[in-house]
Amino acid sequence: MATLLEDWLTNQDELEKQIFAQLDADGISGEQQVYYAAFARRLFSTCLRFWDETYEKEKTSLKTEFVLRGLDPSELETIIAICDDKCKVVRGIVVTLQDIEDKLDNATWGLAALKALIDMIEAKLDDPTSGLANLKSLIDDLEDKLDNGTYGLAALKALIDALEAKLDDGTTGLAALKALLDAIEAKLDDGTYGLAALKVLLDALEDKLDDPDYGLAEIKDEVEAIAARCLLIYGTVIANYNLLTDASYGLSALETKLSRKISCLTYLSVIDDVIDLPAAAADTNLPDVVISGLPAGATLDKVLVFLVVRAIENTNAGGSNAIEGAQNIRIKKSTGAWGVDDIIAIALTDNMWSVAASTREFGDVIGGDDAHDVKSEVDGNATYNLRFEDANVDLDFLRLNDVQVLIKVWYH
Repeated sequence: MATLLEDWLTNQDELEKQIFAQLDADGISGEQQVYYAAFARRLFSTCLRFWDETYEKEKTSLKTEFVLRGLDPSELETIIAICDDKCKVVRGIVVTLQDIEDKLDNATWGLAALKALIDMIEAKLDDPTSGLANLKSLIDDLEDKLDNGTYGLAALKALIDALEAKLDDGTTGLAALKALLDAIEAKLDDGTYGLAALKVLLDALEDKLDDPDYGLAEIKDEVEAIAARCLLIYGTVIANYNLLTDASYGLSALETKLSRKISCLTYLSVIDDVIDLPAAAADTNLPDVVISGLPAGATLDKVLVFLVVRAIENTNAGGSNAIEGAQNIRIKKSTGAWGVDDIIAIALTDNMWSVAASTREFGDVIGGDDAHDVKSEVDGNATYNLRFEDANVDLDFLRLNDVQVLIKVWYH
């Protein structure tokens, strides 16, 4: 017990030394170390006073308190691990000391109780009915039964020998049965008509039935296709002759439309490495896109805007973060004015980009659809400005890393 007490005191003394050594190794300044040491002392005291789920709740509450005081959560986790290890040792020592004393005094299995049990056992060993002498008599009876000429060990040995002789029989024994099984196995392995040979034949047959050129499925498809073509040709010739001469979609109209070649150009902005979306609604600029090289006289068929984000980070440790409410990314020509000439390029939905507290996730690619075709604003070669209109997220900040804007222009 003196050794256990010495270990208990030593562990408490070593805790602070280990904490300061860890803080020095992690580069924590001396001014900050006292706060981390205070956290460690309170945590160690809490560990000795609470257990299991209650301790886990107290530990989480204490960590939250010191995080709010400005301490690094990851460094606090390191200190928690050290304190938990020390606390387990001290708990074991304290519990061991008390447990030893409780067990020695226990009314059921303590020293006094064990003495009473020993006395009781000795009395039972001397009991004339169930004691050692009586057991000796029972053992003698058992030995007589084992020596019995009809069902004793020798008789059982004779029966086992007879069974072994049957298993060794040259006609019906295990060896004979093994020879029959080997013969069957040899037939199953035969290279001409064995299982493997039959498998090869079946595979060849299956391959022919599955052949993409003349297999069952191909023949069925060809028959159905021929029937469908016949019906289509018959229906087309009989019922739709006038379609060939229709002014809107007849041969002449199709020739005009097919002669119009649609081209597409893609324009990229420079990459903005960090864009922080705030919790208080505020317009937030995106990189400009310069459009050049569109041929003179080109007609724009469709213009869509896309936003590419490499990573999305929730810099707030207070909870999950996301887009708050429906919002829009708008676009305007650099010569225009916001609120007058801009139009919606991409619509953002409520709770988009949801990210857990203090977490960084993979980025996203979003873009406009046909409902947000911006060719009415993006009408030719020029510089175009883009921004989040009244950008707003749940918590400061939702950080976008390596942001790039892409504009695709279809024209003829």
